[in-house]
Amino acid sequence: MGTALTGVAPLIAREGGELPIPPAFGIMTGVRIEKPRLFQSTKDILLTLGVLLLVTFFTVGFTGLCSFNPGGPDKSGPVREVDAHSFLTLEARGMSFPLREPKMPEGWVPNSARRSQVGAEPAPLVGWVIDGERYISLRQTSADFKAATQPDQHFREAAGTEEAGGLTWHVYKGEDARPIWVADAGETRLILEGMASHEDMATAAEITAKTEPMEVAAESQTTGGAPASDGASDSGVAGGASSDAR
Repeated sequence: MGTALTGVAPLIAREGGELPIPPAFGIMTGVRIEKPRLFQSTKDILLTLGVLLLVTFFTVGFTGLCSFNPGGPDKSGPVREVDAHSFLTLEARGMSFPLREPKMPEGWVPNSARRSQVGAEPAPLVGWVIDGERYISLRQTSADFKAATQPDQHFREAAGTEEAGGLTWHVYKGEDARPIWVADAGETRLILEGMASHEDMATAAEITAKTEPMEVAAESQTTGGAPASDGASDSGVAGGASSDAR
C-alpha cells in the first residue's frame, strides 16, 4: 500500500482501502474562486452605480427626452393658437341651435377647439389662454339648463348669480372642480369654465352674452354634424402645451 506506482492516479486513504483521486480534483484544489469585483466592497458598488447614472444621463440627454430648467416652469414660450373661427363655422353648420363667436380681448389666445358633450347633446368648446397664465373655455349646447350646470363628473354647488351682458349667469363651484358660469340664452345654453380671476370670468360673460349668433347657424337643419378636428384637448397651458388642468 505504501509503494507509489508510476502512472497510477493518487489515492485517497479511507477505512478499509484507498480510492483514486479524480484528476480534476487535484487541479481545482490549487485554484482560488474569487467573487466578482462588483460585490467586493461598498466602494466598488458606489463606483458602479455612478458609472450607470452617467451613462443614463448622457443617453437621455442626447435623445432630448428631458430638459432641466433651474428657474422653474417657463411661461415665456408661445401658446399654440388654433383657428377658432373655422372650427365654430364648421360646427355651426352641423348644429340645430345658434352658436356665438365671441371676440375676446387682446392677450386671449384661442388654443383649444373641440366638440364636447353635455348630457346627450353636442357642445362645441373653444378655450383661451389669457396672458399666458390663465384659462377660460366656452361651451355652447342645446342641452337643458340642469344638464348645463353639470357639464362633467365633478360635483358643484350653486354659489350665486352674476349679471353680465344682459344675461343672468348662474355660478357653480366645487371643492375639486373649476367654477362654471351658466346662462340660458334661449335656444342655447352658455357655459364658461376655467382657472381665472372673477374679473376674467365677468369679461368673458359680458362679451359672450353681447355677441350675436353666427348667421351660418341658420343654414343648419340637422344636429350632430361631423366633429371638427382638435386643435388641442379640453385644456390650456402656457408655453406651447395644451391643457386646461390648471
